Amino acid sequence: TDQWLAFGIHEPKKDLKYPLNSNISSQDGYLDIGQVTKLVTKLFNGKLKPTIKSQAIPTVQESAVIKIVGLNYQDVILDNNKDVLIEFLACR
Repeated sequence: TDQWLAFGIHEPKKDLKYPLNSNISSQDGYLDIGQVTKLVTKLFNGKLKPTIKSQAIPTVQESAVIKIVGLNYQDVILDNNKDVLIEFLACR
């Protein structure tokens, strides 16, 4: 059968998502408990980063205005050593 197996962890208070990004199906079509255990263990040990929908971080900044994407938001916007003004744009 062509079934899509998925497993992930969602932290609702912070809206963080931790999907299991690997081949998690075994020969019998069930989730691999070993992979699930590794994911949960990494989360509890603080070694798991949440998945963020994001464009790639620009390799070249062509002006003084820096393009912020989901993957560099924490590093740029939340840096206490810099004064930052951010403008959010939404496409229709």
